[in-house]
Amino acid sequence: MKIRNERIDILKGIAATSTLLCHAVQRGLPDGIYQGNFIYNFTSWFHMPLFCVLAGYVFGLSGSVNTGGIVIKKFCSLIIPTIVWHYILYFVHDYEFAGIKRFRDFPNTLKEYTILLAKNPVFVYWFLWTLFFCIILIILLVKIFYNNQEVMMVVL
Repeated sequence: MKIRNERIDILKGIAATSTLLCHAVQRGLPDGIYQGNFIYNFTSWFHMPLFCVLAGYVFGLSGSVNTGGIVIKKFCSLIIPTIVWHYILYFVHDYEFAGIKRFRDFPNTLKEYTILLAKNPVFVYWFLWTLFFCIILIILLVKIFYNNQEVMMVVL
């Protein structure tokens, strides 16, 4: 049985709360004004790097060596939900929930939206695609430089 590291959970909570604050300020203020806001500037400085560092740390703890299994698992846990959420977002993008302004312009038809996603899959959820490709890159680098720890540390 794996023991959870509560400090990691606390840091994840801080990163998630910071992300919510950052987006609330960004969506709640008129265009361009949010960039001068202290909360936005402070939280945008660290919330995504913190998520990526935590993901890398937890990934490193897994100690898994089944490369194909890791890629399939990460594809299923990162990319498939990303694609699903892209389409959920398309269907609700015109509803201005609680007076929050729209943050993207969307194509008029589902077909146009699908073409946009095929051309630019990082349209909204760029960070999940980035995390997925970073994991693949790390797996490849570890496979290539596994026998030369010094080179691996420099590359990583």
